[in-house]
Amino acid sequence: MNIFHFIRKIFRLRHSARNKGNKRYTNEPISISNQLNRLQTDGLIIPNLVQAERELENISYFRLSEYLNHLRDSNHKFGGSHTFDDALCEYYFDKQLRAVIFQAIQSIEISLRTRMIQCVSMSLGTYWFMDKNNFKNNYYFKNTLKKIRNEVGRNKEPFILDFYNNYS
Repeated sequence: MNIFHFIRKIFRLRHSARNKGNKRYTNEPISISNQLNRLQTDGLIIPNLVQAERELENISYFRLSEYLNHLRDSNHKFGGSHTFDDALCEYYFDKQLRAVIFQAIQSIEISLRTRMIQCVSMSLGTYWFMDKNNFKNNYYFKNTLKKIRNEVGRNKEPFILDFYNNYS
């Protein structure tokens, strides 16, 4: 059994694609080298085909197309000075920017959680979450306990494991 049949069997994929709209996607898949050939035919400069092929093996044409499409003119052709590396640089810049933003959001989230827990714990006690009188109704109480149990069960942070092993 080849890999395609294996994947189809696992995910029970059908030959016809499902879609929510009325249009059916009928394009056949094309190889990476053919994707690069099409880009070159449209006027994109690809200085290093081997490197470009490696990049598309890891990124995929459709992910990179977001960074290629704005380089096209009204006839869907690339101007004479646009290169594959231009789109690749934008992709990697975007990837790094997302990582920096995510890191900042993570820091904000941790800070906000810490301040909220500190405030609630100082006014209601260490185990405030185990007292159903601190909740609007029984549903919120049970749901909060369930979420805490799930979070502790999946979390591998050393400080969480240490607290759980020593105090529960």
